[in-house]
Amino acid sequence: MKFLLSIGSRYLALIIQFCLVLLITSTLPQSEAGLYFAIFGVVTTLFALPGFGLPDGLVKTLGNEIALSRTAGVRATVARAICLSAFTAAALAAAGASAMMAMGLSWTFAVLGALWYFFVSMGFVVSQAFVTVRAEVAGSFFFYSSINIFLLMTSVPYLLLSATPSLIGLLVLTTVAASLSFVTAIFVLLWRLRAFPGTASSVPLRPAIRIGWVIALSRMLQQMIYWIPVWVTTIWLTVADAAIIGAAGRLLIAVSGVIAALRFSVRPSIVAAAAKGDRRAIEDLGRRISLLTFLFTICAMLGCWAVGRPILGLLFTPDYAPVWSLLLVFIVGALGEAFGGPVDEVLRMTGKGHVALIGLIATILLEATLAMIFVPGGIAAVAWAQAIAFWVMYAGQVLYVAKRYGILIMPLPRRQPIKAQRT
Repeated sequence: MKFLLSIGSRYLALIIQFCLVLLITSTLPQSEAGLYFAIFGVVTTLFALPGFGLPDGLVKTLGNEIALSRTAGVRATVARAICLSAFTAAALAAAGASAMMAMGLSWTFAVLGALWYFFVSMGFVVSQAFVTVRAEVAGSFFFYSSINIFLLMTSVPYLLLSATPSLIGLLVLTTVAASLSFVTAIFVLLWRLRAFPGTASSVPLRPAIRIGWVIALSRMLQQMIYWIPVWVTTIWLTVADAAIIGAAGRLLIAVSGVIAALRFSVRPSIVAAAAKGDRRAIEDLGRRISLLTFLFTICAMLGCWAVGRPILGLLFTPDYAPVWSLLLVFIVGALGEAFGGPVDEVLRMTGKGHVALIGLIATILLEATLAMIFVPGGIAAVAWAQAIAFWVMYAGQVLYVAKRYGILIMPLPRRQPIKAQRT
């Protein structure tokens, strides 16, 4: 039940984000919408960096202490981790604000963008603290749904009711929503921590950082894949083009969200099978997920091709007409992700996380290079850089797992057991 609640919490956030995208594209000028998507991409890419991976690492190190009933240092450790993360988040936010002003953006825009980043990243830190103390549902809610619920109470009414909505006004209310979500999460976490002894001792943080920095870096790189087309378009084409490709990328979450939910939900099963050395079980599970996500993405692509243009024509203004064709290209890329199923999770859960990380770095370099090469062809060509990068990354991982473990994960039915031959 708790996993269903977590997935439901995530999709509530996606629905609100979908509505917000529609309002932004219909009420703000394209130039302002493009800037919004560009800063949104930065926030959602760098949110896991505060604490240098400490929040992710604590899930394992402090989680192990709790599992062994050594709970005396839980309160103090969580408090230290949040303080260190807040310090690094503030430093990153200040650096980001300075960079934005150096690029010629107004100090108001830079400060609001920095505050938005600070509160979103700290919301992630607190959400990981919830996961650490075995409150996974609360962690999922405060990271995915909480801020979006506050956006529903602030930014959405502003865009709906204001006679002249502006980007600055939207950023103010977005920052307010992020701060309210963070403050609420902190109070709930303090209440949750009352169950643990209030001692001054704490668990060392360095082991958590050693474990967590790889996870944090992987989170950042995974998000960058989705936002490189927006950033390249903003720099090399126009901000109005960035608004169009950004809107198409945000619509992709209707497909990629389903794929991610199915892939991440099988991690415990992969761990259990790997612990038993049951490679056939890993392959069968991987093939089922791959086949399911591949067929779902094919249906999404066919549906978008058949009825997407008239539906999106009703939802968006004529200036956003290219969104339909761009979304089709992005779904082609999502088809590559679906083709590999949970192959990257197999790598991470079988001790080959460094292979997945190297693959992400290579994918980012490939996508950025292709995007800049394709810029003269316009935003449609830039979108193809993302699609190609996804296919190359997951095809490479499928080949590696097949060669390393003899496990072939593709959209195929499970292998039939080999019958003994009669003599």
